[in-house]
Amino acid sequence: MAEMAGKLGALYYSTATLRDTTISFNATSDRVSDSKSRFVSSGFENGDKIVISGSAGGTNDGTFTVDEIAAGYLGISGGFTDETAGNEVTIVTAPDDAQLLGFSNWSLDQKVDTEDITTFENGIADGYKRYAAILNDWTGSADRFWLTTAFYDSFLGLQKWVRFFVQWVAIPAATSEATRAYYYEGMCKITGVSVNEPVGAVVKSTITFQGDGALTLVTRTTAWDV
Repeated sequence: MAEMAGKLGALYYSTATLRDTTISFNATSDRVSDSKSRFVSSGFENGDKIVISGSAGGTNDGTFTVDEIAAGYLGISGGFTDETAGNEVTIVTAPDDAQLLGFSNWSLDQKVDTEDITTFENGIADGYKRYAAILNDWTGSADRFWLTTAFYDSFLGLQKWVRFFVQWVAIPAATSEATRAYYYEGMCKITGVSVNEPVGAVVKSTITFQGDGALTLVTRTTAWDV
């Protein structure tokens, strides 16, 4: 991919979220089930586009459309493999591409937590420590103009869907690299909102994000659903 100039980003509203170890999948019925029967009370509706993550080996991860709903299950049109409950699975409604809040000048940091697993034998062999990768994590921050009609501190502590655009286009298409949209997306918590007020310049707000689950690099080649 060729070099790209910095682009914008945005928060999106996700209407329903469910994360637990009580979620299972059935290939025959094409259903994802929750033994606590919380799909309706969590805000899911028939026709929703949902994003699933955290299934065993990622086998049932992906984006699906709900065509059947009850308190205890969601039905889709094909795609699941059998999986018993036990993994911490996350199911959220996908954003409809309508921005809740836009921003610019963003930064993104991805990292992995590590644990020291150095043994006595390692130290004797070469004198270097050994580490095991444990859990992935990501954080981000972004700037936007401060507006008197929008108070972003109301988002503090809330779970939102965020996209950090590497390349944004008005109508994404697969025609060429220039017509594709590239962005990182995932769920996050808004952890901070600060106001920067330099004398003789535009007042800006800085927003900080804490990742809440996986962050995915997406190549978009279809029109936005707004």
